[in-house]
Amino acid sequence: MQRISDWRAGRNVPARFESLVPVLLTLIEAAGGAAEVPRRLSDLGAWHRLWKAARGEVDSSRVGCLPEATATLIRAFECLLIPELLQTEDYARAVVTLGYWTRSERLRRVELHRRCRDILAPRGGPTVWAVLDEAVLRRPVGGAQVLRAQLEHLVEMSSWPNVVIQVLPFGASGHTPVGTSFTLLRFAGRALPDIVYLHQLNGTAYLNRPAELDLYRRAMDCLATQADSQDRSRARLMAAAAGL
Repeated sequence: MQRISDWRAGRNVPARFESLVPVLLTLIEAAGGAAEVPRRLSDLGAWHRLWKAARGEVDSSRVGCLPEATATLIRAFECLLIPELLQTEDYARAVVTLGYWTRSERLRRVELHRRCRDILAPRGGPTVWAVLDEAVLRRPVGGAQVLRAQLEHLVEMSSWPNVVIQVLPFGASGHTPVGTSFTLLRFAGRALPDIVYLHQLNGTAYLNRPAELDLYRRAMDCLATQADSQDRSRARLMAAAAGL
């Protein structure tokens, strides 16, 4: 997964895709064959598009969000912004204006967000469990109207059977000092290990060492315990929206 992050940042991109095919086929076979591997990860066409995007041969927005699209459980802690999968399009547009990207890159990121958001539906798709620092509810990204619509969207999504949203209130004392937002991904079966990814200014860092995974799992469990219940979190979201 770190190699995927390097490719998306344009680093360490192999000159020929053909040289990667034997490696990919070997990994798929070692994982139990294509039938045992999530469809997108066993699709050489998807890997080819990822490679071409990294080489600058196609618009990387066509690649889609490969890790999230194949995950069965996505657990996220956010201390700055609404998680990407839960963002409205207007909120996502406001977020990209905060970055140091060119206009074309901003448009690409909005389109990529739309494609990624499509993997989540009221029935179907992965389970998303998000813990939001209360500061996220107060940060006026895009202005009051955009934030209100975003919070109302969260209230609606919180009723979905595959979405859990909790708020870590300001008053929570002694909560886990993680210091940064992070996302844990879990995949079906045992063929693929869990991964953690961290968004950075120069790309996304993927962590998959057992000690790293254990650390972030324990941090996520603690944050979920210290946050408000789902019902109280939903009430807090509604109150924050009403106050705008």
